[in-house]
Amino acid sequence: MTGVNVIGMPCGLHGLGQELRDKVKALTSVGVEVCIISKNYSSLKSTISDPVIDKLIQSEPKYPINLICQNLPATRLIKDQFPELLEGKYNIGAPYWEFEDLPETQQIGLDILDEVWVSNSFLNNIFRNHTDKPVIQMPLHIEPGAHSGNSRSAEKPFTFGYFFDCNSLIQRKDPKALILAFLEAFANKPNAHVNLTLKYKYEPAHYVRQDEVDEFLELASKDPRITMINEALGAEEMDQLIRSFDVFVSPHRCEGLGRGIIEAMMRGIPVAATDYSGPREFIAGGHARPLPFFKTHVGNAAIGDIRPNYIWSEVKIAPLVEELENLAGDPAGTRQLGEKAREKLAALSNGKLHGKACQKRLEHIEGTLI
Repeated sequence: MTGVNVIGMPCGLHGLGQELRDKVKALTSVGVEVCIISKNYSSLKSTISDPVIDKLIQSEPKYPINLICQNLPATRLIKDQFPELLEGKYNIGAPYWEFEDLPETQQIGLDILDEVWVSNSFLNNIFRNHTDKPVIQMPLHIEPGAHSGNSRSAEKPFTFGYFFDCNSLIQRKDPKALILAFLEAFANKPNAHVNLTLKYKYEPAHYVRQDEVDEFLELASKDPRITMINEALGAEEMDQLIRSFDVFVSPHRCEGLGRGIIEAMMRGIPVAATDYSGPREFIAGGHARPLPFFKTHVGNAAIGDIRPNYIWSEVKIAPLVEELENLAGDPAGTRQLGEKAREKLAALSNGKLHGKACQKRLEHIEGTLI
């Protein structure tokens, strides 16, 4: 029976935590045995309990293959602090990164790994440029939940939605651009039956600039039709929130994956998103509204590993304003766009498909270890 030790943050209420939980469920759905080793390298304190995941957490690895669901610096820390977890094992990494540049501080974990698993061509290209080890693109593994389609009643306003994590560099998520565009489009139309809902997560940390958080919150307060949600939501509540959106708008400057975009599209929620970085291949082909952008330097938004000379995108506000107006003005056409999005992602993201691809690769690796 094929088995794998999955190392990461199984209870983390953040992208890497959710990625681990999704991967584990995809693996177990096809009969792969999983042993989870919890190693937390996030400053975020919020946690989530999932009985399916909790029962698989062990203190010691059981199998000769590790799947490390951490970014590369944390992979290095695991090697330095818990060498016994990785020594003598075949180590697979599943890291994420959002920029075209991969700095040396991010590359430090690559030498530990025997191969890398990625979820899109953007990540594939990044890591292939920095290692000769196998970089394998696996199918997406995100599941849409029990329901799909918009759950909005006819009486509710046309709702634009966006959710993001302030602790994952708020300038990179750029909610301010969406708020500015919403105000530009509708501030002088007080009778427009529209709403902008922003679900955000924020925990004070040394790398989060409080002034940036305060600025977007103040900007959001300028129109009562902008709804802010900061409390933690469970999986069912998040599903309901996403399905309450008429459109999911992502003005991101760069994304490694773009999980929110994928989750919306899988539910048949139309998407308008910056046509750049990881999400680009999911929104191509008329399945979403690609937002025009220009490339720019990170500049004074630089912090930690992210340097001023790095390149990211900036969405063009005027086309974004026009897109918001067009989407709200054509609800029927917008719903058709959502159906195209659902069909696109149904063909790309499937837990069992991901699990089977991983199982096949794990079986191949096991054969080489005998």
